[in-house]
Amino acid sequence: REGGVGGGGGADYVMLSEDDALMCGGHLGDVSKAIVAARAVDPAWSMLRTSIGFIGIVIPRADAGALGDFLEAYYQSKPPDILLIEWVHGGWPGSVRATAAAAQDGQPRVGENQNLGKGGQVGQGGGAPPPRMHFVATRNGFEHIGAVSSLRRTGLSHTPACGAALTSFLWAMERFGKTARCAEIGIVPCDRVAY
Repeated sequence: REGGVGGGGGADYVMLSEDDALMCGGHLGDVSKAIVAARAVDPAWSMLRTSIGFIGIVIPRADAGALGDFLEAYYQSKPPDILLIEWVHGGWPGSVRATAAAAQDGQPRVGENQNLGKGGQVGQGGGAPPPRMHFVATRNGFEHIGAVSSLRRTGLSHTPACGAALTSFLWAMERFGKTARCAEIGIVPCDRVAY
């Protein structure tokens, strides 16, 4: 089997990060535990956030090409770390939600015989949860050591320490309820009811 992103072999998941982040001690084991927990809730999950911004983002390897196409198509609209939430929850062409809707209509998936092109009309996602769940680790797994961040333009004046709760550092649609109930499992939501 061939390896590499999009190839026939290699890892099932890809972790994305910024170049100004350090993984907290012991976090790799937490990521593995979180992946197992996410698969138990939704075997087709789309994203696992283990820190803020574009740091510690885990996606199924099969989605790497689609996320890359999405980021390439819209990088002039918003910074990549902010585009992640649009990829999961937004209604933009190439997003998880739009791709699922197109699949129901028999349209090809973005990245499969289709070119998004540059720019395009940007829309808003609906109020329903995305067709493939995304998860957030209950504790921060990376230290952001950079001085420059697009998140600071949103009012975030500091970043969470290793092991700190992520809840107050997330977008509204990532602030899942019942986080205390999910603490032992390590991800929120920890079941479909909490979504």
